[in-house]
Amino acid sequence: MKAKWWNIIRSKYKNMTVYVFLILFGVATPFAMFTPAQTEKVAVVTTLGIDKNEQGQLEVSVLTIAPSGSATPENQTLQLYSAVGEDVSQCMLRLSLAIGKEVGIAHCDSIVIDKTLLEEGITPYLDYFVRSSNLISNAFLICCPSGAKELLQVTTSEKNDYNLSLRSIIFHLDDYMFTTQATLSYYYEKLFSQNPSYIMPIIDVKDSKEPTFATGSTNASTSEEDSTSSSGSSSNQQSSQGQSSSGEQNQKTIKSEGKSLVLYQGKLVKELSQEESYAMNILAKTTSKGILMAYDVTTDQLQNAKVTMKITNSQVQYQAKFLDGKPVFHLDCHYVCSLDSIVMGEYELSDYQATTSYLDSILEDKIKEHIFAIASTLFNNGKSSKIDYLESYRYFEAYHPQEWKEYLKKVGEENYLDSMLYTIDITIDTKI
Repeated sequence: MKAKWWNIIRSKYKNMTVYVFLILFGVATPFAMFTPAQTEKVAVVTTLGIDKNEQGQLEVSVLTIAPSGSATPENQTLQLYSAVGEDVSQCMLRLSLAIGKEVGIAHCDSIVIDKTLLEEGITPYLDYFVRSSNLISNAFLICCPSGAKELLQVTTSEKNDYNLSLRSIIFHLDDYMFTTQATLSYYYEKLFSQNPSYIMPIIDVKDSKEPTFATGSTNASTSEEDSTSSSGSSSNQQSSQGQSSSGEQNQKTIKSEGKSLVLYQGKLVKELSQEESYAMNILAKTTSKGILMAYDVTTDQLQNAKVTMKITNSQVQYQAKFLDGKPVFHLDCHYVCSLDSIVMGEYELSDYQATTSYLDSILEDKIKEHIFAIASTLFNNGKSSKIDYLESYRYFEAYHPQEWKEYLKKVGEENYLDSMLYTIDITIDTKI
């Protein structure tokens, strides 16, 4: 038996491939053992911010990973560097000189942009990243009204949980606020399309003592904001400390309130109102969670109640068609809900016997009435602002190309929304 194995080994060593492998192994081993780690040559950037400072200079800030001991995320710290320059390219060069390493943005998952730059138009500032083969094309674009650098400073806090990145906030919000489309590649796809409007999420920095969604005044008509507050403020309790004028320590924290901006041809047009955000939450095809609301509901069981139904799943289909030569954009909305809360002046014991599947015809009509109202607001505001929120252009062009072409000749490319008709069918089922 021993002789048999020895013969097999001897036959293998007669093969020249084995010797070639051993030679290559011997040559490569010293290089692998003594070559410095990649992180000693490259500063790995996770998040990048672009601001205009008080002097009007462009300032680029980066968060880099600084490995400490073990390479696990818990043992990695984030370091903030920034540099000013005439453009992004010059800022990146100066950052490299300041850090003493090449700035690597292959792992950069978020680009945070100051609101001031959005008002000017951000296309010139994104040109560097499009030409750089070093950047992943699905990096998210995020607006921070308080300034990109300040947002990055908060994430470097000692209390920062590395696993709760800006990217994770965006992915969580996507169930409610269609945010995973807010990428660099999608920005350019929209920029050169017939509908160059682009929705960008807002993540801000606020005092930790200030409650999320605080606006100074609240009333029933604006409580649609609750639809996006299902995502809540980000669970990131990331904070940095700064001295106040009184000498006390003020803690800053990242807060996401489900807000969004609308860019048209790369420039800021408007911030979505609470009502518009709520409408997009329940009418967008890409969202699946949220709430449906009804006001002044009076039935055999309820008296002037405000009822909230939690959406556990939604399916929204769009259909483009022509009726008497006019474009009609139809929405078929199907929601699966459960009863979330009932708010009214007085309660009886029987009111608490309702199951989570409670839904009668009166309540259903009230919910539909509210959806129709906020949808009408969204569509009318879109027409006045020339913003095609639901991408109707793309549907008509794809399914009725000839009729659509003739329609555009009559009204003009920029006025196609003016004569657009919107219709909605709503089906509401309850989850047992």
